[in-house]
Amino acid sequence: MQDIVTLLKESEIEILSVHAKRDIGIYLCSDKAEDVEEGIRLIDETLEFASKIGSSICVFHLWDTWKEDFDLGFIRKIFSQISSQYPNIKASVENIPTHLEGHTPYDIVKDFRYITLDLQWAALYDEFEKFIELKDKIANIHLRGKLQDSKWVIKNSSFSFYETLNLIRDSWDYGGVLTMEPNGLK
Repeated sequence: MQDIVTLLKESEIEILSVHAKRDIGIYLCSDKAEDVEEGIRLIDETLEFASKIGSSICVFHLWDTWKEDFDLGFIRKIFSQISSQYPNIKASVENIPTHLEGHTPYDIVKDFRYITLDLQWAALYDEFEKFIELKDKIANIHLRGKLQDSKWVIKNSSFSFYETLNLIRDSWDYGGVLTMEPNGLK
């Protein structure tokens, strides 16, 4: 890790956000103790890396999107314990899809301290408007979409990219990090 930390610091490039390995949630929801330990190790290692390079935001996928049953309380507890050791980093949980019985991504992320709002997943679950209640917790917004006829389009969305961008900027008064996530540029 130290080699990449040194390289980034010497380059003087500001890294605004780090995205943790997406498998962390799969590990945390595993029935195998060694997988859970790996997930815990990766959370800590990623936050340590973000801290060392001076990034203020670190994004996590904290659950297995296909699991119908997992211990959400355990995940919240572990994540809170580890992230509290890095007070200068907004350890942010992304609203990724879920099959957890009786829950939507919004239901899961709302109780975390910081949130990354992915517009495509919010559109998929028709939950974008709910996130206005959590706007003060949003540390990063993923503007996932596709370039289509010279316009940015969010797949399966009832809202347009441009209306959403204006709403986030003007009505929500959001001034945080925006991350472009192209699904295709041609």
